[in-house]
Amino acid sequence: MKLLIIFPSEIRSGAEEYALTIGKAGINQGWEVNAAFPQTEKTISLIKDFQEIGVTYNPLDIAPVDGKRLKLFREHIPHCYRTFSLLEKVKPDVVHLTVPWPFWCFDTLVTCAVLNIPTVVVFQLFPGYYHYSKLRLKAYQWAYNRKQKWIAISNNNRHFISESFKIPQEELSVIYNEAKPSSEFLNYSPEDTVNLRHQVGQEIGICPNDIILLTVGRLHSQKGYQDLV
Repeated sequence: MKLLIIFPSEIRSGAEEYALTIGKAGINQGWEVNAAFPQTEKTISLIKDFQEIGVTYNPLDIAPVDGKRLKLFREHIPHCYRTFSLLEKVKPDVVHLTVPWPFWCFDTLVTCAVLNIPTVVVFQLFPGYYHYSKLRLKAYQWAYNRKQKWIAISNNNRHFISESFKIPQEELSVIYNEAKPSSEFLNYSPEDTVNLRHQVGQEIGICPNDIILLTVGRLHSQKGYQDLV
């Protein structure tokens, strides 16, 4: 089985770590795994990590150019051509497409549909209802019916995908992103936890009985920090 993992990111964040996890799972299953995404200063470490687990890296510049004019010539046509060239080169049995934002990866998703390649599309961030033009909406719906399986990462995520693309919720699967605690943490005794909490409290200058709230993520309104505060 030959798996091709594609995403458009120019940075390394949660969605990209998710793609790396999929790559590791493919390798563990004995598959031949390729990964394709932009090569930038911020993805160099990600490229290295993919290669270290046995994944073949392919440079693929499909980073969005939102906000720029003439997107047909600056983005859509080049992205379709680059995706088509990659698919012809790798010839995957299945494509795993990670979509970090609702409007991204449109050209790659449609190109996979044109070639009728089985494709799993995972929408990582879909924070609300989005309006698509009639033409683009029809293109998405057509692609969806061309051997594609669309995945949401939460029920809330699935609701917005369903409403935006006019696809029944029951046709969309939900697979939560997992987070595995380190083995070191799992081996902590209750006493270790108390001692560690005391140490952290001293380092950041809080009282022993103060409540600590911790969240990990980029500082963006989509992450809901305003609700936490």
